[in-house]
Amino acid sequence: MKMPIEFVVQLIHHDEYPEELLLPDSFEEEVYTGNRFLYLSGLARNRKKVSIFRNRFGVYGIRGKVWDEFVEENLNEDLNVLHFIEEGDDLFYVTGYDDDGKQIGGYGDGNQGYLRF
Repeated sequence: MKMPIEFVVQLIHHDEYPEELLLPDSFEEEVYTGNRFLYLSGLARNRKKVSIFRNRFGVYGIRGKVWDEFVEENLNEDLNVLHFIEEGDDLFYVTGYDDDGKQIGGYGDGNQGYLRF
């Protein structure tokens, strides 16, 4: 059985979300399948199909109107780390942590709580 892949993205200015979110190198090395989209779900548990792009430096990221909708429906300004958890091919659950390590919109029941990451 394959272990799910997880990765995190540190937000530089966590009081606002970027129009495009750059993904870590581990995304390309362990996750990227060649598709132009990822499916994300979060606290609202609605799946969104977000666009993947590659910038001129070769770094992959996500952006677009659907990414903006996902952020609005699932994330808040208290987060400074986003945690992506693989649920299937090109499908990730996204949760986040604030400055104190408190998980916002936790996996499963959606309760907030302090968890070690």
